[in-house]
Amino acid sequence: PRECNITQEWKINADLSPTAPKRVKESANTNLLYEFNRRILMKLIDTYDYHAARTVAVLLRGLIQPEFMELLDAAILRSDAKFKDAQQKFRACGNENLMSGAVQTAEYFLLLDIYVKKEKYTDFLRAMTPFLLEILLAAVRTQFQMDMTRFMKPNSRTWDDRNQDLQNMIDLFDESSAYHAYPRPYKAKQIRGFVTSADLSNIIENKANPAQQRQLVNDTLKLRQDVEEKIRNLAAHTMNGVSALDIQRACSLGPMQLITLMKKYVRNYTDIPLTDEFLQSYQVMNDKLKSYL
Repeated sequence: PRECNITQEWKINADLSPTAPKRVKESANTNLLYEFNRRILMKLIDTYDYHAARTVAVLLRGLIQPEFMELLDAAILRSDAKFKDAQQKFRACGNENLMSGAVQTAEYFLLLDIYVKKEKYTDFLRAMTPFLLEILLAAVRTQFQMDMTRFMKPNSRTWDDRNQDLQNMIDLFDESSAYHAYPRPYKAKQIRGFVTSADLSNIIENKANPAQQRQLVNDTLKLRQDVEEKIRNLAAHTMNGVSALDIQRACSLGPMQLITLMKKYVRNYTDIPLTDEFLQSYQVMNDKLKSYL
């Protein structure tokens, strides 16, 4: 056989001619890397994993629209409970309608809902107590026209024990014998320290008209005793992750049932805007993000 001279053969290779036909058919998709990562981004957005989505998107600089990155940054701030910063970011990128006039407590409820959807039950339990405190404050304000934050230290959820008006209301912090026959109802001796769901529950008991507002009291006690107290203990006394079954065993309600219970309480007794439209706002935001891909 003839000895092959690679250098000589390369010079006469017909495939090097500008007019030579291409032997490999080009894919209709000119960027398989983008298509692969686009599908990953879509999945991450659908599962509310905005931080991971940003990590992937950064690898695709030059292929991702700037509008996508700006809106994704707003979504990250929102899901991190940085609500004021998020609103400013939404406004700056021309998507103010995706988070317009947001009420912090309502936004916080959406995060609780997302924790349940992502099965992050330990985070859900630890985030419930501050939310329940806020909706009980809203119930007292809405049902009895009492703004209890006037009796707290500025920018905190701690009672201002030097406020004489607060100390004059001490009877409102006693458990009502109408709802606590056994054991002996708790009597408040002084009001100080952190605001608790028990404090606000007792105020509702003493301010409510038993003939007209008994359901309000019963629903409040359910949140306080059957949900918050049992679940708080579950979250506080374990180093292990919490499952949906653990929650069910602790309070006889599953995570989605707890979400429904809190939503009904908010809608029935407070002025916090949890409309159906608002509850879909994350889905609308996600759809907008995906439209840029």
